Amino acid sequence: MIFLFCLLVCVVFASPQERYDAGIEFLIDEKSELAVLEFQKALVAGGIDPFVYHGLGNALYRQGEKGLAIVAWRRGLLLDPTNQDLQYNLEFTE
Repeated sequence: MIFLFCLLVCVVFASPQERYDAGIEFLIDEKSELAVLEFQKALVAGGIDPFVYHGLGNALYRQGEKGLAIVAWRRGLLLDPTNQDLQYNLEFTE
């Protein structure tokens, strides 16, 4: 019973880094819908980071959500204006 509780707590309260890593794995596996969910969970968990926005934008773009991808990339660029990957994605899509 205690093991089940600990497992549930770990799943529910995963760190932003764990959510980000899961999102990357879903992107690699071409499961962009699941990647979007994990990146969003990373943000909600406090993972406000340009890398999270970069991954979220990439996942949204793969789903055909170009406008939402651009919004995510721009938010990442606000956090790190020198991020060349975000700059490239925006130049490529706009």
